[in-house]
Amino acid sequence: MNIVEIDQWINAELLPDGIRGRVEPTLTRPLSEIMEDTERQTIFNCLEAVDGKRTEAAKRLGISRTTLYEKMNKYGLLKE
Repeated sequence: MNIVEIDQWINAELLPDGIRGRVEPTLTRPLSEIMEDTERQTIFNCLEAVDGKRTEAAKRLGISRTTLYEKMNKYGLLKE
């Protein structure tokens, strides 16, 4: 809703950018960065769900234990 003073007209400059067709492009991150963030969070969440049992986490994620360890190392999730 747009409200103007008495005896004024609503013109294009008073309308929101989206209605006028002016939409600023949103900045996006590279897909690889988004995928890595998602993978890291998924591994973290899975490990929490199985109380840190790595064999069970790998099984649930559908990857080998070796791959899980590599990814945990990559994302700084390994706690020695």
